[in-house]
Amino acid sequence: MRKLLLSAAIAALAAFAIYVVETGTLVKTANRPACCAANAGVAPSSAGLTLDPSLFQGEVKQAYLIAQRHPDILMQLHCYCGCEQVDGHRSLLDCYRDRHGATCPICSGEALMAGRMADQGMTVAQISDAIRARYSHGS
Repeated sequence: MRKLLLSAAIAALAAFAIYVVETGTLVKTANRPACCAANAGVAPSSAGLTLDPSLFQGEVKQAYLIAQRHPDILMQLHCYCGCEQVDGHRSLLDCYRDRHGATCPICSGEALMAGRMADQGMTVAQISDAIRARYSHGS
């Protein structure tokens, strides 16, 4: 009986952990930079790994389009806004899985720069070096 209860508890905990990871329910809010405050935990679009670009306008829409068109590139790029510490982001692509990318000029700038360079045939290493040079010092 104890083994059954322990197995049920472990299964429930695992299901909860998967839910939290997939929905972003437990997003940290303390000491959140202003650009991170609008992270609404909206589900990614059915078209892929990012929110639907049609939800946005102007350069922000362009940044979401780039993330949708080049997820393989953005997932290899570091974001220099600090979201890895506040939101647990692992790459620039994570900024476009929710509304974070819409409110952060660093994220938008990095994505727009990455898109232009990718369209010019630059490698991920070249794009990464250029983004690091431009944004790693908080500019």
